[in-house]
Amino acid sequence: MSQRGRPKGSLGKKKIEEAAAMRAQQLSLSLSPTLTRETYGESNEDSEDAKSMRKLTDTLDNSIELIYAELQKIRKEFGKAIEKNTKDIKGLKAENVDLRDRCQSLERKVADISKTQMDQLKQINKQERFSRRNNLRIVGKDSSPNEDCLKIASEVFTKVGVQDCVVERVKVVHFQDKVSILKNARPALRSEDYYIIDDLTKADLMEKRKWLPKVNDLFRSGVRLHFSGGCWRAQGGKPYEFTSVD
Repeated sequence: MSQRGRPKGSLGKKKIEEAAAMRAQQLSLSLSPTLTRETYGESNEDSEDAKSMRKLTDTLDNSIELIYAELQKIRKEFGKAIEKNTKDIKGLKAENVDLRDRCQSLERKVADISKTQMDQLKQINKQERFSRRNNLRIVGKDSSPNEDCLKIASEVFTKVGVQDCVVERVKVVHFQDKVSILKNARPALRSEDYYIIDDLTKADLMEKRKWLPKVNDLFRSGVRLHFSGGCWRAQGGKPYEFTSVD
């Protein structure tokens, strides 16, 4: 006769199987940490990336703070430099104004001195011209070592029509005699190798030669000029105004 109910020992066998399955599951979890992190929604790889990202972020933040601090320092130093340069520029401007005023003052003084010098030179030349007022030059006349210059000059002046002319170192005593000699010298000495000219100062001689080409052109066109008192003059004694030098 068979025995009814659960076979003997069947309950114990089931418990043993359940306990073995639970033990196997625990062992599997302990040997698979990745599976354990996935169970909680986080992987080992993701955790390392997050740590690296946080480290990189911290490094960037520190770098930005250092750069900002350096920029602030540069800005402050640059502001000081600008302020100093502004003061220096203002000082230079004031110094330039002072130098400009001094230069203008010196320029005026130089101009005054130049004008005074020119006036003095004119006066000196005028005095020299006056001292030569009765002087004449005989150019081209043959000379000898022991000649009597005054006698030769008197003979020449007699030849040009001025008799008994008192001569002193080729200087006539009377100015009118000089005028007569210069007036008659060209036609009277046309056949001679020498000629008579006025005894001009160096400045007057330069002025005369300066305009001589123009004077010759004017002469060919019918305009007659004569040199007197340091300048070329037209009829009536009025100084002639030249336009330019050739």
